[in-house]
Amino acid sequence: MAVLSSGVRGEGLTAEIMLGLNDIGSAALSPDAGSAAYVEYSRSAGAALKLVDTETQETRHLVPQLDDVSSIAWADDGSALFFLAPAGELAQVWQLTLANGEAMPLTSLPVPVEGFRIAGGRLYVWASVYPDCEPLLACSAARVANGKNAETAPKAYDKLFVRHWDTWSDGRRRVLFTLGPLEQLEDKPRPLTAGLGVDVPAAPWGNPADVEIAADGRIYASVRPGDSSIAWDMNGDILRLDAAGRNAVNMTRGNAALDVLPRLSATGEDLYYLATAREGHEADRFSLHALELESGEIREITHDVDLSVEQFVVAPDGTVFFTAFKQGVMALFRIESSTGELRQLTFSGNVRDFDVQSGKILATIDSFKSPGDLWLLEDDGPRRLTEVNGGVLNSLTLVTPERFHFEGWRDERVEGYVFPPMDFDRNEQYPVLLVIHGGPQSSFWDRWDRRYQPQLFAAAGYAVLAIDFHGSKGYGQAFTDSISKDWGGKPLVDLKKGLAAAALEFPWLDTENSCAFGWSFGGYMTNWIASQWPDGFKCLITHAGIFDTRMMYYSTEELWFTEWEFGGPYFRVPEGHERQNPAQHVTSWTTPTLLSHGAVDFRVPLDQSVGAFTALQRLGIDSRFLYFPTDDHAIRSDEGVLLWYREVIDWLGEHTD
Repeated sequence: MAVLSSGVRGEGLTAEIMLGLNDIGSAALSPDAGSAAYVEYSRSAGAALKLVDTETQETRHLVPQLDDVSSIAWADDGSALFFLAPAGELAQVWQLTLANGEAMPLTSLPVPVEGFRIAGGRLYVWASVYPDCEPLLACSAARVANGKNAETAPKAYDKLFVRHWDTWSDGRRRVLFTLGPLEQLEDKPRPLTAGLGVDVPAAPWGNPADVEIAADGRIYASVRPGDSSIAWDMNGDILRLDAAGRNAVNMTRGNAALDVLPRLSATGEDLYYLATAREGHEADRFSLHALELESGEIREITHDVDLSVEQFVVAPDGTVFFTAFKQGVMALFRIESSTGELRQLTFSGNVRDFDVQSGKILATIDSFKSPGDLWLLEDDGPRRLTEVNGGVLNSLTLVTPERFHFEGWRDERVEGYVFPPMDFDRNEQYPVLLVIHGGPQSSFWDRWDRRYQPQLFAAAGYAVLAIDFHGSKGYGQAFTDSISKDWGGKPLVDLKKGLAAAALEFPWLDTENSCAFGWSFGGYMTNWIASQWPDGFKCLITHAGIFDTRMMYYSTEELWFTEWEFGGPYFRVPEGHERQNPAQHVTSWTTPTLLSHGAVDFRVPLDQSVGAFTALQRLGIDSRFLYFPTDDHAIRSDEGVLLWYREVIDWLGEHTD
């Protein structure tokens, strides 16, 4: 067994320190890979656009302070940068000429620009507009300004989504526009996709990577249904349109599941994209495909790779770089598109973004012990380019977790992390916090996450145990699939066996003096634990957890998720939803429980926690409810984060020794 250490003795991480740390946003390598432009976020100064030399690591400010900067792109010759930033009150496309350092907005749309592409020397943007407006942009801006679709105004709906994530639908769609050549932009943006009846980029999220534009102006866009079926139909196709936005051709008609992230090869001969195979399965494996445009032949490049691709970049020589979960890490991989030869490039941390230019790889990586920094991945190992929190982090005691594994459900291998408390002494025993991740098809992976930050709990004197139960990503698709239709089964077995195995391997864990915390699906599990493992913990903590699977189906927005997970719509297979429904077992609850929820959480709506709290109060069980009126599925406001950690740590202190 490895020797655990809490690191160099110093101050422990607090919520206040965590919120004050800087982070890396958008980043991009120059075409010659000699420098990288990036955004550094600071709580005090906002967003700063910077440039770092990839050889000397010399850094200089380009634009010192803006409210926000995103979507950095380089000019082909490396002479200028393009990015999104506010111009007045609305986001617009900016150009910064490196020779003189002058930055100026290129666009002045009356509505916010949500994203852009530069292809063939032409500028393309997309924005949300009302399809019935004429003229499209001016009328849409006037309608918003007049408050006809404000949050407080009455609305009528005749299709889904009526709301998504944190926002009520107001009838707008994303439309792709062209403004013509960069040398002489047109005064009036021309809509290219207004007549399609779907969002471009695809609803609901509008991922910028869902739009690709060829040098000749042909458009490749991943789209989703434009009617109510978008709420339950997971099909998504890649359309090809001509330079005028007409003559749509469905390039992936043969796949009834999801096709996303179209990317042209350097020659323009192949279109790369990601696809799932099973219709309706949100957590199906994303596989990398290449479509030869002339012949229509499709090759599945990752056919023999049991990884689900998250994002990818195609190098000029056809080598593909991609990220995927792998055993508690968001790792970067390289695969040769012609041979399928695979190589893993990173083995720790969270590669949350990356870029490839001139044979060099730039990656934004965070970890359990650090927010994001820029790294250059070289043959002899990664080389750090930035250290945006060096002074602060070096003054803190940040614990180093240990990876462990055990035999879980049906004695299959299950893995997890154990974090010692700060000032750890293996001759002592420490209270334990079991952290249960959301998803459920996700992972508790090596990343910096302010939502459930293990370093904060370690600084408060708690050991943290996190288990990637059956259903988690990074252990093969069969492992991920195993949770569907069995939320309360295999994962619960894994958690029970994992806690017992950890107690044997790490005797300093006082598992008889423990609490469990879950977020989203993890909150479902704490609600399930309350009846199915009532003597397991001294307290429970639930954020945005599912309490009643029946009302979850009828009130969440993305119906495809609950329909797949429970075997179909509630009205057709109620038994699938009710079989492991926490609301059916509240009379077995006895454990003190702290609940929290955001008011504008439309994924797991607020009434799920209100219902659980009502049951706890009516049963006379020690309980407390934290309400966040402006937050969604996550607690985003600084005020909310500070309150949540204070309340959680106090709750742990009240119920553990």
